Amino acid sequence: MLFLAMPDHLHVIAKIPRHADITRTLGELKRDISHRLPTEWQKGSFDHRMRSYEHYLEKRDYVLMNPVRAGLVSKTSDWPYSAWWDTKGYQRPEGVREAIED
Repeated sequence: MLFLAMPDHLHVIAKIPRHADITRTLGELKRDISHRLPTEWQKGSFDHRMRSYEHYLEKRDYVLMNPVRAGLVSKTSDWPYSAWWDTKGYQRPEGVREAIED
């Protein structure tokens, strides 16, 4: 799972079972985040099903480049607002910290 927070939006890449209701799952995620942080959510969201590892890598790299494209940092490893959980044995993207660190 990958989270990357931008000043005005949040990117999440997560494995969600095919049978899961994406609207409900996103609603639960937003509720959980809102209980921890003062958050004002805009209506709607964008979801995209990734059908291959290569497609995942393409979307992951797009998300990681977001702060660079916005001119906030010069390289992805400089962006401090990203976190990674390994749920499928994938390699952690360069420059993204583990979500749970000592």
